[in-house]
Amino acid sequence: AGKHLQLTFNERDGAQVLRSYTPTETSVPGRFDLLFKVYPNGKMGAYLDAMRVGDRALVRGPTGRVSYSPGRFKVGEQVVACSHILMLAGGTGITPMAQIVKQVLRHAGSDRTRLTLIFASSSPGDVLLYHELAGFAEKHPAQFKLVFVVSRPTTEWAAKTV
Repeated sequence: AGKHLQLTFNERDGAQVLRSYTPTETSVPGRFDLLFKVYPNGKMGAYLDAMRVGDRALVRGPTGRVSYSPGRFKVGEQVVACSHILMLAGGTGITPMAQIVKQVLRHAGSDRTRLTLIFASSSPGDVLLYHELAGFAEKHPAQFKLVFVVSRPTTEWAAKTV
């Protein structure tokens, strides 16, 4: 947890487009999964969305100064102990938080760190990773508290706590 990748591609005019993304999954050696949103004028999202099997992009990393091990974060050279992590996220900002949730709960037997995640989105349709996160909360109710909040709820949606 705490790492990101840099993706680069060249536009037709030669301009370079570079963006950083936090992988949502890295447990399989040689493979990573990314979560991205395609915005109307977004260059990288549109490029990634148009990719097909066999297409290439330049990927660098993982990079980042933050790392997590059971009950502690390391930021640069400083180590900070933690017993409860409160995370606030919105939109695609969920990916670094999901990375931490997965790492802690992957070792739930030995890592007793408690997690609370408050995840805000514009509408229920914009809630990313809903089923995956809700599944973690249902499987680990004593360790992981999850709250979904949307600013434009539908009639069937209320703030959801899992």
